[in-house]
This record gives sequence, C-alpha cells and structure tokens, in this order.
Amino acid sequence: METLGDRDLVRLAVSGDSWAFGRLVERYGGRIFTRVRCLVRQPDDAEDLVQEVFLLAYRRLDQLRDGSRFSPWLSTIAENTARRWYRRRMVQVRFEASLSREWAEPAVDESEAEREARMMVRQAIRRLSGAHRDVIEHHYFKRNSYAETAHQLGLEMNTVRSRLQKARRRIKKEMSEMTRVGNTYDLTAQDLRALYWATRFVSTDESRLRLCGVCLDTGGRVVATDGARLLLRTLEGTEDLEKQVIFGPGLEVPSPYPERATLMIGEEQAFLNPGGEGELEIPILDEPYVNYGAVIPETGGSLIRVSSDELRNAVNLIAEHLEPRHPATEVWTYTPKVEIEVSEARQTLRLITSRDMGYGVAREKADAPVSHDDAPWAGVPYWRFTTSLEGQANLEDSPEPFRIHVNHDLLCDVISGIEAEGPVDMFFSDPRKALLFVSQDHPDRKSILMPMRME
Repeated sequence: METLGDRDLVRLAVSGDSWAFGRLVERYGGRIFTRVRCLVRQPDDAEDLVQEVFLLAYRRLDQLRDGSRFSPWLSTIAENTARRWYRRRMVQVRFEASLSREWAEPAVDESEAEREARMMVRQAIRRLSGAHRDVIEHHYFKRNSYAETAHQLGLEMNTVRSRLQKARRRIKKEMSEMTRVGNTYDLTAQDLRALYWATRFVSTDESRLRLCGVCLDTGGRVVATDGARLLLRTLEGTEDLEKQVIFGPGLEVPSPYPERATLMIGEEQAFLNPGGEGELEIPILDEPYVNYGAVIPETGGSLIRVSSDELRNAVNLIAEHLEPRHPATEVWTYTPKVEIEVSEARQTLRLITSRDMGYGVAREKADAPVSHDDAPWAGVPYWRFTTSLEGQANLEDSPEPFRIHVNHDLLCDVISGIEAEGPVDMFFSDPRKALLFVSQDHPDRKSILMPMRME
C-alpha cells in the first residue's frame, strides 16, 4: 500500500478518519516525546504531555490550512505545551521556597518565575481579612517587630503572633490552590494584540455590565460584544482555561506589546504582568457571559470571498460620501448607513449609499408632525454613490442579488477587528441576521456585524 503523506492524512483526519490521525501519532509520537523531554525530567510527565499535545493538535486540526506543514505546526504546539508546564512547575517550586524564608525585597536579578511567585503571594494577601492583612503588611512589608506591630495596631503581642500564624497558613492554602488549578498563563505578543482588539468591541452601556467586559472562554477563546458587533479571537496562552472568566470594565492592554506577559486569574481579580510595565489589576465579574455562540452564523451556506485590502479601500472610499453629505438637525438624526449588495451573477460585492439613506426622526420629535419639506436633503438633487469590487460569490438559497443595510462605522470595526491581510470570507443567510467575517489565512479570527438580539 502506498504510504500517504502528511497532507493526505490531515485531510482524512479532518473529515473524521481516526485511522489517519492514528498514523500521524505513530509517525511523530517519538519525535514529540524527545522534544518535550528536554524540559520535563520525569518520563511519566513527558508521556502525559505528549498525549496533551496530540489532543490539542486533534482539536485544532481544521485550523491547519497546509497539511504538508503538519510537522512544524505540531512541534510548535509541543514547545508551547511543555513551556507552560515548566512555568507552572517553577512557580510552584519558587513559591514553596518563599514560604520558608523572610520576605525580602526583590533581587535585581530575580527570575521571571520568582516574580510570578511574588505576584501570586500578593494576590493571596488581597484575599485575607483586613485584620490578617494588617499584621502581614506591618511585620513583613514595613519590617516592624512583633512589639512594634502590636503597638501600632493597638493589639496584644500574642494576638499579633496568632494572626500572623493564621495569615501565613491562609496564604499557603490560597497559593496551593492557585498552583493546583494552574491559573497562571503565559501570553504572547499576539495574545496581547487579540486582547487589545477585544477591549475595542466592548459596550459602554453601564446597564449591560456583562457586555462592558471581555470574556475569556474555554479553549482559548476571547470574546467581546456590545450587542451590535462581536469579536471572536483565540489566545494561545489560555487554551487550557478550565472555566469561563469575564474581565470587568477597564481592562487596558499596554502598547507596544511585549514579547511575553503573564496573566494570573483568581476568584475575584486577575493580574496582568507585561514585564517591566508594572502589574495591572483586572476585576472579574461573577456572572456568566451572554450566549454568544447562538448568534454566530454557520460558515457553510452563502458567502463571498474578497480581498481584505480591496474591501478596506472600498469602505474608506464610501466614507467620503457619508457624514460630509448628510448633515443632522434637531429633528432629523443621521446614522452612516450603507447597503451591501452581493451578486453571484456578476461575482461582485458593492457598497451603496445615497442622499436619503441613514436619516431618521429624533426620538424626542417622534410624536410631532414632521414635514419632508424640512428634511436636510430638501432642495438637494438626488444622488447615489456605488463602489464595487470583484469576489467569489456563492449565494446558494439567498436571493439574487443579496442586499442588507448596515452601519458603516460598525462595518469598519468588524473588518479591522479580524486584522486580515489576505482574503476575507463573508457568510450570511438572511438580511435580518448577522454577517460573519472570517480571515481565510487566520480562521480563528472572526468578527460579526449584527442586527442581533441577546437576552
């Protein structure tokens, strides 16, 4: 029987052929074991990590666009998996050492693992009661003696000793729990960039608190939406996150992005250490996120594929015919509205706007009679502007041509959010439902333009 190459085995495995993926495991299992063994001393740990590597690879196999690149792609997953294991282990080792000595000031040459251990200690201290936190700060941070601590806090010395003992036990328990659940994550510059884009998609409506935050979901997904647009990206560093976390409002990602950063997630707060920029404290919302999966259109069905550069150019070009030519008044409001038209017969996508599009009566004027003679376009000759670009359209059961009106500003956001450099796929099924934008080169980068309803 002719030996199948990686490309064919990947294609078969993606279609559900378990035998094909088993052949890939046999072909590369020994090589991956050798690679992770460089960081993992115990063979049993290395074997567990090899299983984890292939499990992650199987889950992400549909993201590999070129099956002939399976070997280097798998090696990257192995290196990242082993590196995260090593970092978690070093954090635990350093912390255990820190509990057995006095808390000294950080050394100039302090390692990254030691810095992470200190971050986790500080996080554990924040969980202490006020009374226990006071004695810790006075005795260890301000370096006061038992007697000085007792005097400044108005306590008996035995009370100080007792509270310090209980506080140390509590910190050790908290730290043990944090290292056990593995809530320290190593983020790359690309992860930080994805987080940055997520912060640009959150809501500013304080009455919808969940939508004001950024959601980290299991499987490494990061989600943000304001109810009119949605961003879905992946964070490689949080792919083993065990439960959903919502970062509260106010998350700021430092720029320029450092090569590496550490994210620590606790019960009520998270801490982002971008390295050299100071530790950023992030509140965590104690409630589930909206069911964003229910509004994501299927990637099958009607679509058009266009060049991302040409799409951005078309969107920018039509912008010159929006606000400058559509003044708002006290009675008439204006929203920068454009029509998207997709034609399978012409294999084109067109953006259209006109003199009358985007106007509506102001809410406070809605009950009063409104004359179209007083409209902003009154006396202005009718005009219509269209810009077109070629694509690969397949409308299937959608009407020919397919048309939908969208907010131009939101359209700019969703196109920018996927940061596509190559082709962009647009999926749609109904003018009343969401439009899905996916980067063909990076299928994990998705953004959605609604109308949508989220309870």
